Amino acid sequence: MISPANWQRLKNLAEEVSQQAGCKLYDMEFISGRTLRVYIDRQDRNIGIDDCSNVSKGLNDILDTEDLIPGGAYELEVSSPGLERVLKEAWHFSTALNKTVRLTLKEAVTPAKGENAPTKSVTGELVQATDSDVHVHESSREWILKLDNVVKARVVFAEKTGKKNPKKR
Repeated sequence: MISPANWQRLKNLAEEVSQQAGCKLYDMEFISGRTLRVYIDRQDRNIGIDDCSNVSKGLNDILDTEDLIPGGAYELEVSSPGLERVLKEAWHFSTALNKTVRLTLKEAVTPAKGENAPTKSVTGELVQATDSDVHVHESSREWILKLDNVVKARVVFAEKTGKKNPKKR
């Protein structure tokens, strides 16, 4: 596995390469042990295949000369974080304002406004985000949630009903 020092160096390099391509590093992860997945984003427009290609080429060139990944063999994937993007960092939440989000919490909370029993899962519109908490509106309830209580968070593009689309005739 990659050492914490090499992971930080790799992250710094990915940030530099992304910035040179006019993008911002959104997140990185190792999956299946040997695949490095890099997520990039842009503020001015959606990520395109050229953005992914430019970051991939730049990062591959560096990784071919730097010995940051033990064993040397790896696969690199570069993509957009997608519509239902994961929210991990405080700044991720700021980019998702006025969107529907789903949050899973460590400890159950009750809403700041509105009646409801304590819950460990909140879905609603993200209306405010700071470095320490987020404000989510759900129907008549308002939630003020500490980020250190959030285990998992993502943007919800469309609710899944579990029903199949009817066949067109």
